[in-house]
Amino acid sequence: MTTDPCFYCPDLPAVGGSHQLSEEESRHAGASRRIRAGDTISLLDGGGTLAAAVVDAVSRRALAFTVRERRTVPPPGTALTVACAVPKGERFRTMVDMLTQIGVAGIVPLRCERSTVKPGPSTVDRGRRIAIEACKQSRNPFVPAIAQPVSVHESLARIPGTAVLAYAEAGGGALAERLEESDSLCLYIGPEGGFTEAEVSALAGRGARPVGLGGNILRVEMAAVAGAVLAMIPAERPA
Repeated sequence: MTTDPCFYCPDLPAVGGSHQLSEEESRHAGASRRIRAGDTISLLDGGGTLAAAVVDAVSRRALAFTVRERRTVPPPGTALTVACAVPKGERFRTMVDMLTQIGVAGIVPLRCERSTVKPGPSTVDRGRRIAIEACKQSRNPFVPAIAQPVSVHESLARIPGTAVLAYAEAGGGALAERLEESDSLCLYIGPEGGFTEAEVSALAGRGARPVGLGGNILRVEMAAVAGAVLAMIPAERPA
């Protein structure tokens, strides 16, 4: 695995092509990482493409590079979306960072009836910034989609019909059983007070089934990460 510094570039050119990083990425490369002309760097576009490049020039606002190698990585075997109540403060950062490292396809911030944190429009921008940084650190070539905050009822109208649904609940069934039905899964994680009866009824009406995540009471971000691990890791195992 390459140890070259990794940067985000959503419009990677073909091999031999030249381009520039965004101003923000360029500042980070020059000031924080002290990248200089002639250095080699890694790049990802967030959609499954990784590249190796040589730095042509660096200024305070622009880093120019030429692509030397480029490859496309297939997506994970399970397309997992985590629809989750938003935890407080830095716990949201932790949750998005870890879910991105695991390789989820999408994160839907939920406005639950018992939520203590009500996510707003800024949640999307913050979540995407966190996800991009996590991709660069973990070399995950897929930046998860961060959806606009919605209620449980609103989110159900946007889930593709091919996806199977599950929601975390103590004493629920095995998540692996849901994975046998489809390679597209949406896992719902409620706030620390749990989903209300109305929200559970709406989920059940859409075909969602309760799944257990162990015998202990988990914080929101831990439940989201535990569920993602259970869903994603089996997909990576050889047949």
